[in-house]
Amino acid sequence: MIITLLVLSSFIALAQTSLTDGIKLVEAKKFDEARKLFEDILKKDEKTAEAHYQIGRLLVIHYRDYSDAADHLEEAVDLDDANAEYHWMLGNAYGSKAREANIFSQLSLAGKVKDEFARAVQLNPKEVRYRTSLMGYYVQAPGIAGGSMSKAKEQASEILKLDAYSGHLAFAQIAAQEKELSVAEQEFKKAISVDPKKPR
Repeated sequence: MIITLLVLSSFIALAQTSLTDGIKLVEAKKFDEARKLFEDILKKDEKTAEAHYQIGRLLVIHYRDYSDAADHLEEAVDLDDANAEYHWMLGNAYGSKAREANIFSQLSLAGKVKDEFARAVQLNPKEVRYRTSLMGYYVQAPGIAGGSMSKAKEQASEILKLDAYSGHLAFAQIAAQEKELSVAEQEFKKAISVDPKKPR
């Protein structure tokens, strides 16, 4: 029993080291090497949620293989449902996949996008990225897919409390969508006044 526990502890420590090495490779923009390392981890233990997430993230951002990305990120979420980042990235994968799909598949995927962004916000309500993504969904999606300007404004108000700069940008996006260009202009100016050095 003790030997088994020691072996298991050694494997976990090795996996953690490999994950760290893989993340460093991503930071160094050595994406192919990083992907292979994460895949090697999964060959040893297919239930390593972080390895699924890291591969999924690479597939979304760098390889633009959204279908395979969604598969890996779904695995990550199944293995660790309480990780907000996993849900957020899965929502991004679904959204990117929807842009390449036919109209029928888009409607199905749209609901998944909203659900994943909403779950990320539920798990970590103070993360601006998650709320911004959910707000953007409400702005862009048609009503039949859950789009809602009132819900978008609710998210923008919460974003404004967390980060004034991002909050004003959120309200500017909403105003532009509603064709209230003078309001959008004022919101952009407010964002600039909050932080003039930011390029956005």
